Amino acid sequence: MSLNHMVPETVLESRATDAAALTSVNIGKRTLADRYHNVTTAWVVLAISLCITVFSWWLSSEYVSKRAQDRFNFEVQKASQAVVKRMQEYEQVLRGGQGLFIASDEVSRRDWHDYVENLRIDTYWPGIQGIGLALMLTPEALESHVQAVRQSGYPDYSVHPEGLRPQYSSIVYLEPFSGRNLRAFGYDMFSEPTRQAAMVKARDSGNPAMSGKVVLVQETGQDMQAGFLMYLPLYRKDMPLATEAQRRAAHYGYVYSPFRIKDLMRGILGADTPHLDFSLYDGEAIREDAMLHATSVPHIGDMPPPLYTRVEQIGLPGRTWTVRFDSSRILERELESAQPLIIGIGGLGVDVLLFLIIWSLSQSRKRATRLVQTMAALVNEQRLAANVFNNAREGILVTGSDARIIAVNQMFMEITGYSRMDVLGRNPSMLSAGRHDHVFFEEMWEELLSKGHWSGEVWDRRKSGSEFVAAMNISSVKDTAGRTTHYVGLFSDITPQKDYQMHLEFMAQHDVLTRLPNRTLLMDRLQVAMSLASRSGKHLVVAYVDLDGFKPINDQLGHEAGDQALISVAQRLRACIRAGDTVARLGGDEFVLLIMEDRAGDYVNAMERARESLSIPYRVSDREMLMSASIGYTIYPLDQGNAEALIQHADKAMYQAKQQGRNQCVQYRPAASGPASA
Repeated sequence: MSLNHMVPETVLESRATDAAALTSVNIGKRTLADRYHNVTTAWVVLAISLCITVFSWWLSSEYVSKRAQDRFNFEVQKASQAVVKRMQEYEQVLRGGQGLFIASDEVSRRDWHDYVENLRIDTYWPGIQGIGLALMLTPEALESHVQAVRQSGYPDYSVHPEGLRPQYSSIVYLEPFSGRNLRAFGYDMFSEPTRQAAMVKARDSGNPAMSGKVVLVQETGQDMQAGFLMYLPLYRKDMPLATEAQRRAAHYGYVYSPFRIKDLMRGILGADTPHLDFSLYDGEAIREDAMLHATSVPHIGDMPPPLYTRVEQIGLPGRTWTVRFDSSRILERELESAQPLIIGIGGLGVDVLLFLIIWSLSQSRKRATRLVQTMAALVNEQRLAANVFNNAREGILVTGSDARIIAVNQMFMEITGYSRMDVLGRNPSMLSAGRHDHVFFEEMWEELLSKGHWSGEVWDRRKSGSEFVAAMNISSVKDTAGRTTHYVGLFSDITPQKDYQMHLEFMAQHDVLTRLPNRTLLMDRLQVAMSLASRSGKHLVVAYVDLDGFKPINDQLGHEAGDQALISVAQRLRACIRAGDTVARLGGDEFVLLIMEDRAGDYVNAMERARESLSIPYRVSDREMLMSASIGYTIYPLDQGNAEALIQHADKAMYQAKQQGRNQCVQYRPAASGPASA
């Protein structure tokens, strides 16, 4: 409907005659509008509004920059506090060992083993290499000490490195007493200057002390990492400790822990730090030879440097670490904001619009004395209004006070698929998709009648039957008496934005490659499954699946082939479970299954089905490849752990399956017997 049709030609001619009469009366008079509706005013307003826009843009930019810096500082503070807190916790572990020696007349090797095993350091204290006891020895006592240890069941024991020294130390207890830690048995830490400095500081102060950067004797040449040690001194009972000399006289050994820095940081901050890259240095200065650990990659070539950098010093027992934090690309993308640009462009548009409006008014005032030109301008303005109505990039519909449609624009027809003749005289409810109940529309009308406008999102249906989401704004039009004469609705189709939002929500909870639930969604489903199992009396199987033989596929055929293999694994695991069960990917070649079984014992068959399915040869890049799976699982509520503990128990059983030869299913049992083969 053209807006010109709403004003008859006779009315336009009448208005032209009236305008001519008014012009003849007002010639020679200079009104307030004459003084300010001119080109000069337009330029002044443009200059002032541009200044306001520039200031607003600058203010917005400062705000966005400050917000981004605050977010970066928060991430840095969180990471720093995590390191300090974890090292304080490790100090308490050593104090527990110190307390054991203080409270006991004698602590046997078995006592020490039971104490450390009960701590479950692999589960609750990730990053710690072990907890040990080191004794201080004089040259005179060295030979008798060695003979005593050999007679206790260790015939090959010796204090190393060999050589004459005024004082010796020896690691006599170190748990777990296996793997790398066997290399440290009998090692004289006091013979190495960096360790000796920390041991002396701990002995003389009576407080814990950390060493500088060292290479642990536990290192085997593979996956070499920088290390350090934390010492807590042991003193003989009933001896005074008030002065440094008294503490030296009473001192006989240390409770200590060695740390591999990469394992430690993984235990403190997780497998990765998506928001931060950091470099960790021993001491109060950044020196290349003092670097302990780094997650960042040096910026080379055309790579842009990080936007945010901060150097922090972390005070630890008897030691200071210096950390350089850099913002990661992930964090920088999260901190990006288009707000200053929107303000700048939007403000510039408004400035130009104000200029054009005032300039247009000035031109209109100049033409006001000529009747024909005035009426022509009026007609042109009405035509312009009609063009704006029809060419607006939003759908527009106009109803009367009875909510019957009297006009729609071209965009309305493009969005809905209805023509003007299809909708004129009908209620806008004809577009409803039926997704909103009557309460929704009651609240909409209540707000529209009370406030004169309503904004929100509405599900509508096109003429073709397809649904879409409309961002709707409805306003009431009132006459001079305050009575509502029309309602005007403006809307746009935001279905693509909604679809993209749903896509982002899906990607936040699913693995990109296999489309399986990720850890976040897995933990939610595990909590729900545990509640269901508790109420129904069923058994919940939590299985940890690790592929055997996946690495050769990556090495021989490339990562693309490895991705194909992982997708095939995901498909096979889906086929092994029921619709209500869950298969999730934690990362790499690790998967988790959540299976609900009615009877105890059914889970054994379920695990074997999964293992056998994964053992069938794979067709990857036109080659037949073999993989198998080591599966560890635990049963809730037989295992009364929380959700995180169930995952850890299943993981522990999986490692047992690996140790027993791979391609096996092993059940974790909460009793002291530990995991057992299925």
